Amino acid sequence: MKLSILYQWLLCLGGIIVILWGLYQCYPIISTGTLVTSGPSVAYYFTRLSYLPFSSLVFFAILYVGLGYIGIGVLLLGLSTLRVGIAYCGIHIALWISAIALWYHFAFLSGTGVYNNLWPFHTSPMTLLPWLGGALLCSFILTGLHGRINRFLHQLFASISSVGKHA
Repeated sequence: MKLSILYQWLLCLGGIIVILWGLYQCYPIISTGTLVTSGPSVAYYFTRLSYLPFSSLVFFAILYVGLGYIGIGVLLLGLSTLRVGIAYCGIHIALWISAIALWYHFAFLSGTGVYNNLWPFHTSPMTLLPWLGGALLCSFILTGLHGRINRFLHQLFASISSVGKHA
């Protein structure tokens, strides 16, 4: 068996495990209808979510807990293809998913939502702009370094593919 296939399977398995772990982290919120948070400005804060419809509760849990893990999983799955174009798109998608996850998490902890910290989608655009600006700036930097990143990924994937050929 070639080592490149082993690397592909390990990256793919890692991506799937990280995504499943993120969804597993959503389960306590969905099953109990309660969120226990702790952060820099919050010691232990319990938020009762049982009044939400089930679909909204699932959506909230995925946005609050699971989206960061899903972003990491998408990055690993993109790298597992060992194709430069797909890996580069996976980096961009992971960047934007992570930016949305961070914004949602910190907007919830800052307490600027309408429904007692619950829905940051109703917050002022000023809470969203720094996160979108940071993601947009990183995206522009990635786009500006497109050639160098693609060369690096090509060399990395070529070295991974050639490891098993010499053994």
